[in-house]
Amino acid sequence: MAWSIKQLQEYQKHYYLLNKEKLRAYHKKHYLLHKEKYNKRDREWYKKNKEIKDTKVKKWKEMHPENIKRWKARYYEKHKERVRLLRRMCRARRRALQKSAKGTFTLKEWEELLRKTSFTCQKCRKKEPEVKMTIDHIIPLSRGGTNYIGNIQPLCMRCNCSKGTFA
Repeated sequence: MAWSIKQLQEYQKHYYLLNKEKLRAYHKKHYLLHKEKYNKRDREWYKKNKEIKDTKVKKWKEMHPENIKRWKARYYEKHKERVRLLRRMCRARRRALQKSAKGTFTLKEWEELLRKTSFTCQKCRKKEPEVKMTIDHIIPLSRGGTNYIGNIQPLCMRCNCSKGTFA
């Protein structure tokens, strides 16, 4: 007996509804076993269709600004400290560019420096979470210092602001 396309679709739909969890588990396991293959396929597709994908994403974002706003708010709530730190780093990088200073540093390098110094202010020796660490240039950018991690030290807000132009 040959099934019509409609009958086959109905059967598959019914089968899926009866075995939903089993099928999801199977597909998840299959994906995890062949993850690299799927990622490679997706990267290749994206390279070939970058403009199409970017246009679709841009259009979706324009049509759903409330979703983007909600997503950003959730992300900010979940990663407050990281977002604040990235903003501080962006300000430091922007200031360094304005002063034509050489070098940059990454979030990973900054976090490593904080760990090396035990999250301690290098001036007053107070530790996080008692105080919040800020990015300080040992040789100020205004005096020709660089923005490389070797010229950066963690200071608490109070110590960083109180030193003023005496650095």
